[in-house]
Amino acid sequence: MKIEKDLANPLVLKKSFRDEDIYTSDMEESYKKYFLYNTVYNLLKYAENVYAYKSDYSINGYIQEGGLYSLLLRLINKGGDALE
Repeated sequence: MKIEKDLANPLVLKKSFRDEDIYTSDMEESYKKYFLYNTVYNLLKYAENVYAYKSDYSINGYIQEGGLYSLLLRLINKGGDALE
């Protein structure tokens, strides 16, 4: 759980973000998923080789719950249909 929060959210400060909208945790999760999928797409499109390693703990000993490794495994096992 992230305790510290940024003082300014760059997504909320964009001109395209409407004043009457309220930034919710659902929106944050949606953006995280979008940026993760976009990163993986570009990585697989432009890299010649991709090496992945999974660790259950971060360097500081905390449990990690990132989705990058899981997404890569789903893409390898299911091909392009994994994102649908």
